[in-house]
Amino acid sequence: MRQTPSLAESALRNSIVRLDSRNDVSCFGFPVGASGSKCAELLSAEERERSSRIGHIATRRRFLAARAALRVLLADMLGQRPQEVQIHISPAGKPFLPGHPVHFSLSHSGDWGTVAISTSREVGIDIEAPRELRHPAALDQRLPSVPGFSLLERWTLAESALKSFGLGVHALGSLILVRHSDAETLFAHGKVKTRAQRLQFLPSPKHIAAVAVR
Repeated sequence: MRQTPSLAESALRNSIVRLDSRNDVSCFGFPVGASGSKCAELLSAEERERSSRIGHIATRRRFLAARAALRVLLADMLGQRPQEVQIHISPAGKPFLPGHPVHFSLSHSGDWGTVAISTSREVGIDIEAPRELRHPAALDQRLPSVPGFSLLERWTLAESALKSFGLGVHALGSLILVRHSDAETLFAHGKVKTRAQRLQFLPSPKHIAAVAVR
């Protein structure tokens, strides 16, 4: 039997908003602002140690809140306490749950974060606060050209696709646009394909979010 949730866990759970749920993929949004430091108790010892090495206070709080929200969502699925969830990292750098058919992806930017979870499909999610990207001309050449999308929107779609493949931004140049429509954008990496789409982020409409399902 699970123990009674702590005040920090209850407050965090109440702040999580379900954004979308379809085809066995659920997406959630949550704030990662000033309350982040109260979430340390929900993390693993390794995550708390990692957070202590983050010098910038606001960045540390966002790190704590984002990972705590992920752990709360996964704990609800697994029937565990958030700090007991065993999150491992693959050689390619993608987090996973050993022994559980649960796929997930985490992203945060500015004061908001997102998580995508599926029990059958590989997923990737990305959120970006409104901002100017560095070296836009060079990035424009590397990103697949998606008609009608701004550079930041294209970056968000591509980032979600890469995450669904379990790849980092180093693989951006090998991402291929197969097909684009109003409903979704089909990307390929080698012979493997993933479907990405814009995700309406109601808690903060100025943010741009996208989810990819493979």
